[in-house]
Amino acid sequence: MQIMAAVGMVNSILVFWWFFDYMTTYVNTGFWWTWFTAIVVNGILWMPLFFSWPVLFFAGSTTVNVIAFFA
Repeated sequence: MQIMAAVGMVNSILVFWWFFDYMTTYVNTGFWWTWFTAIVVNGILWMPLFFSWPVLFFAGSTTVNVIAFFA
């Protein structure tokens, strides 16, 4: 589970960095909105792991099972 949390953290940081670094030239175009939607879906899927990674090392079995269920 800790590996997935680390991957979620790296994924979230790199995707948002890539989006705001490279997509600034296409603002308010269909291409920009398509990628923005993909970034939002990526965030919905990976952000829970990104925010839960500090808890995983100190959490009890119930918390880890709940996080694993949502992962």
